[in-house]
Amino acid sequence: MGEACEMALETYNEITSKALVLYNDHLAAAINEKIVPVLDEHVYPVWNQKAVPLIDQCTEHVSPIVKTIDNETRKKVTKAREGIAPRLESLASSFIEFAQKINLFDKLPKFISTQLTRAAEDGQWALDNLFYGYLALVVVLFRSTIFRIIWFFCPLRLFFGKNKPAPKKHSSKGPSAKAVKAEQNGTAKNGGKAKIY
Repeated sequence: MGEACEMALETYNEITSKALVLYNDHLAAAINEKIVPVLDEHVYPVWNQKAVPLIDQCTEHVSPIVKTIDNETRKKVTKAREGIAPRLESLASSFIEFAQKINLFDKLPKFISTQLTRAAEDGQWALDNLFYGYLALVVVLFRSTIFRIIWFFCPLRLFFGKNKPAPKKHSSKGPSAKAVKAEQNGTAKNGGKAKIY
């Protein structure tokens, strides 16, 4: 693993040094002469006069609201966990007692019995594992929807247009409907005479 990291770092350093040389040779003069003065004269003053005060003002008003929401959410989550964890502990203990009465606990796979024992001792741990398990299950079940949402907001999708399927050509083994109709009307292409069978 360390060798791969070193190789990646060496490759990154090599690429950035080449890019820096190319930038200095071809772009630096044009950017310093054309773009930097425009930024200094027109963009940065407007940004500093208009945008920065607005951002500061919004931060002053929004920050306390966000902190309040965060604190209240943390309190509610902590209270919910404190209520659910003891119930999980008692449920796991009850199941272990029931399984031992009917001699089922020794027949359970080792990983299940250790998880139940641990849940009976620490409900918070069991609650966290249940939550992450359900989260993994939801991600697996709804992976196509999740990836579609991610793809919808991904700017790469703008470069990949939808390919419209080509129109399907009808492959008929016999004569076409127009040819049959022309033969019936007597206006076939063979000299205007219809074939009579």
